[in-house]
Amino acid sequence: MPPHYDVFLCHKGDDTKRNLVSVLNGILRCRGISCFVDYEMSQGIEFENDIMEALNISRVHVVFLSPHFETSTWYLNEVCEIMNLQNSAGTSELSPRKVIPIYCDVERLDILKRAKDPKYREKRSSSHDRQRWGKAMEGLCHLEWFEYDSTTMLQWEALAKVAKEIEIFLTGDNSRSILPQQGQEYRRRTPAEDYDVFVCHGLDTKLNLASVFCGMLHCKNITYFVPDEMDDEVSMTPHIEDAIKKSNVYVILLSPEFVRSKRCLDEVLQIMSLRSSQGTSSITRRVLPIFYDVKPSSVRYQLPPYNLDRATGGTDGERQRWSESLKTLSSINGFEFQSGAMYFLFFPFLLFFFSCSICF
Repeated sequence: MPPHYDVFLCHKGDDTKRNLVSVLNGILRCRGISCFVDYEMSQGIEFENDIMEALNISRVHVVFLSPHFETSTWYLNEVCEIMNLQNSAGTSELSPRKVIPIYCDVERLDILKRAKDPKYREKRSSSHDRQRWGKAMEGLCHLEWFEYDSTTMLQWEALAKVAKEIEIFLTGDNSRSILPQQGQEYRRRTPAEDYDVFVCHGLDTKLNLASVFCGMLHCKNITYFVPDEMDDEVSMTPHIEDAIKKSNVYVILLSPEFVRSKRCLDEVLQIMSLRSSQGTSSITRRVLPIFYDVKPSSVRYQLPPYNLDRATGGTDGERQRWSESLKTLSSINGFEFQSGAMYFLFFPFLLFFFSCSICF
């Protein structure tokens, strides 16, 4: 029996496979929607045949238009095949089909302009190929689309809207209710409530790693509290302190810019203080550090980028306490995550659910 896929994710691997593609694939699978992504396939004729088979049997094609997509002839040929299927959907046994372009840190009008006068950077292409690609890209640019800006948008929330659109199409629901108030629903519960997880993170992971992690917690019905740097520091401090006391698990996303935030360092100090005193308490608390593009040794010895003179504010006494807390934190078994070498969604969170499942 041939494999079944609902969705085909068309992408330029180096640009989006380890982050956006991985995250959308995870969101769709959480919703019971099967996807094809060429994660670990070997090159060759079978590889090409398998991809084309998956492309042909899928009902939805998501096309990630990223900054360097035009350098891949394979990607451009996939787009041509997708648009051919879309244009002939009326005669297909799998009709209707849907194509969803996502403009990832690129401007739609720029793509459309180049499509009308294609000057692709692939030197080995023929004029016939460039004409085919330009026609396919022009057709793609006229479809309804989504945009993703990595500098301003929360990654999980942005891609959850795409997933909802796919789900609406596959189920035949035309209500078009794409996750109203998505961000607020994911980001916080009432400060008076108890939480399963407290998420501690800096500004450099707010839009990507923290967003994805909180989205996964939401999907698993795990309650969480995540502070927001944009909130008033004075008014939020008592809520943060209360949330830390009411949480069972602490996930600390140790990123390159983490130590710039006095608030983050104060959170670590309180978390580690609670952990050290739990021997006198009946409450079992777990701490999971995720070393995101930093080494545990850098955190332990406050080596760059973890030298505390980068911190904003703080007395000598506070810096000493922060230093001791970071040193203790770095000795806890956690997870090292390298954004340029690992698929963004799966590894740290599988470890989290495994190591903390007893708490839920």
